[in-house]
Amino acid sequence: SALSSGQAVNSRQSSEETEQQSDVSSPPVTECDRLAANPADPQRKAAGVRFDKIVSGPASWACEQANRQYPNNPWLTYQLGRVRHHDKNYVAAIALYERASTLGSKSALANLAIVYLNGLGVPRDTARALKMLEDAAAQDNPIAETNLGMLYAAGNGVGVDEKEAV
Repeated sequence: SALSSGQAVNSRQSSEETEQQSDVSSPPVTECDRLAANPADPQRKAAGVRFDKIVSGPASWACEQANRQYPNNPWLTYQLGRVRHHDKNYVAAIALYERASTLGSKSALANLAIVYLNGLGVPRDTARALKMLEDAAAQDNPIAETNLGMLYAAGNGVGVDEKEAV
């Protein structure tokens, strides 16, 4: 887990562990944040850009640079995943969403669910998508909560359930 400011690093930790921990803590706002952050992501560091407004070239370059500098940062990894998703490079998007989710991004899990729900680069898997959305929503992720509500309201892959939709 990341160190909070003011905590000392145990001298027996390897430099790799220390680098990984400081990497996650709180990097400065990057150009990747400005060009690819999701406005609904609670972990975002900038105002964010709607998915359909991502400008691929500059966002891709900025997020690749940020991920090289902070390779273990969950939201920067998620944002690069959004850029790849926007570019319809689903294989790369899935790998980045999975990594970002493992690093602690709940929004990445919600986006990964949408990839599976719509069969983007993978076979459509509504049950898997629903489980991912439920997991992210249980962690108070607003993206997952909204998408889960829409699924229940429309009965998309689940029975219509107005109580669950709200």
